[in-house]
Amino acid sequence: MSLTDNYVFGKSEEPQSVSRYTPFTNKTWNSLNDINNGVYSNSTGLTLLQFDCSSIYNSNAFISEDLFLTIPIVMVAECSTNAGVTLAANPSAFSLLALKQGFHHLVHQVEVQNNGRTVNEISPFANIASNFKMLSSMTQNDLKNFGASMGMAEVLDSPSSVYWNTTTTPVVAPTTLQSGVGLCNNIAFAGSITSSADQTIVGGQNVGCSNVALAKRIARTTSTSSNTTNMYASTQAATGSQPFIATAQTLLNEFRPYFQILASGGTPAVQGRMVWYDVAILPLRMLCNFFDKMPLCKKLDLQLRIYLNTGSLAVGVLANTTAATTSLGQALNNVGQYTSIQSSTFANTCPFTVNWMAASQGAASTSGIPTGTTYIAAGCFVQNSPNTNITCATSTAGINLGGVRHPMPSCRLYYSQVELSPTRAVSYITENRAKEIVWEQYIFNQYNAIQPNAQFSQLISSGVRNPVGILIQPFISSSQPTTVNGATPLNFTQYGNCFDTAPATSAPLSLTNLSVLLGGRNVLGGASLFYTFENFLEQIALCETSVPELSLNQGVVDQKWYENNRTYYIDLARGSEADKATMRNLSISFTNNSGVAIDILVFTFYLSRGVIDVETGIMTM
Repeated sequence: MSLTDNYVFGKSEEPQSVSRYTPFTNKTWNSLNDINNGVYSNSTGLTLLQFDCSSIYNSNAFISEDLFLTIPIVMVAECSTNAGVTLAANPSAFSLLALKQGFHHLVHQVEVQNNGRTVNEISPFANIASNFKMLSSMTQNDLKNFGASMGMAEVLDSPSSVYWNTTTTPVVAPTTLQSGVGLCNNIAFAGSITSSADQTIVGGQNVGCSNVALAKRIARTTSTSSNTTNMYASTQAATGSQPFIATAQTLLNEFRPYFQILASGGTPAVQGRMVWYDVAILPLRMLCNFFDKMPLCKKLDLQLRIYLNTGSLAVGVLANTTAATTSLGQALNNVGQYTSIQSSTFANTCPFTVNWMAASQGAASTSGIPTGTTYIAAGCFVQNSPNTNITCATSTAGINLGGVRHPMPSCRLYYSQVELSPTRAVSYITENRAKEIVWEQYIFNQYNAIQPNAQFSQLISSGVRNPVGILIQPFISSSQPTTVNGATPLNFTQYGNCFDTAPATSAPLSLTNLSVLLGGRNVLGGASLFYTFENFLEQIALCETSVPELSLNQGVVDQKWYENNRTYYIDLARGSEADKATMRNLSISFTNNSGVAIDILVFTFYLSRGVIDVETGIMTM
């Protein structure tokens, strides 16, 4: 059977006319401010955004499903001494902080209510569930064309630039990089070596590799504190001097992401406060499947609550004054090494990375870390930075990052309203006063401290109806000792690590003898499975494919990336109608085939159904 020939013939049979080109006669965009009134907690680990959409109504138009949020983000950092004295920042400091791969990692939980009835349960780690969906359903062209607008680079974080460090006291004259503690993927520039995700010089495996995706996310932000290109500056040049093409004010006028060095809030004040301004764009259908399945409605009778990952932390820095070189051949004079994370208020995901700032020649003027730095205070906030008292174990005074405000005063919900021709509008409403819709939600479970080579078996749910898939996401456990058979644990989660790109990435954590029982039946065919990249593709093909008949698999994950960032997904959608409608037990078992203890996050996706009136926007479930 020639699918191509049948496609061409079917296309030729399709009726065509000018009136069929689009059913819309008009489409306009509007925005709605949140109901926080500019007040965001920011310092409690989670910041709550609230939107009341019940006021959105137009008797002549329908609300489309392409809603998205704009969230003003400020990241603030200062480099300080033990006494809490802020040091003057270097122009290259623009690359010190960067958001992780995708604005969705700012989001921890999403709750949606319709007329007081919950249609999307509030479950944690919505960012990890969204990340899996995006990576398995986007195409490479999607990533290149639309990734930047969603805070993503056009490539994934490199698996070749990852380092595993457990010591918090690096030697004074190291021969290898000490870019942090735990799993680290925060090397955006490999010194004098050309940034590359692939090895470009002779040496041990992965020598000279850097995280190109991180470098691209850094480059997304325009620095107004470095005039090396003679294009951008904080303010316009003096009269009689060569003008700058753009300044902080011109970038602000169109809400472009930019970096600026401001006077610190300390005494004495120095030009040491580093500030990154950005606007996160979050399509709601990316965060909540309900919005992807929502039909055209005249009224959007919804209440929306979103919890964002915000907070601050301190990073210890060990000054290096010895003329040493790294394995990359970099001089390390006056370059600080990162030692540990302290004073973190991030309750779950840390949404940014503190990047390795070694200079190619070790000069203090080109390194992003000023000489004398003993700790870095940094934070990520919505709209404004609150008063802080960030300290490090070596410090005697705290740093206050408060007082920075984004020029956008509040978060906004953008929505489009479309108009249909009168005849088509009448028929659409008549036929859909009771339209059934089906959307995905998930149940979340977490299990910690699964030891190396240990067997794990657990009942995940004692009753789940209409399951469609289960995602098992392993991370290096916070209980993992820093030495073999040691007693000192890491004491921080992998997704809370500011040196790691998790949860956009994970680690080469192997789960073998994997078994999933649904209603007493082994979904994987009656035997335990050594889950490989081929199994991942087979499972994804069942749920994330553009044309099932052609098995055109989408997704941006390749084998090398997968082998170093393990994710385990099993399709549960197959079964009889009676099975789907019945509450069934779900359990999993596996062997931790890794040399470290792991925590696993388990997402059980299931279908919800409801009936919506497109005229009133009210649902029944």
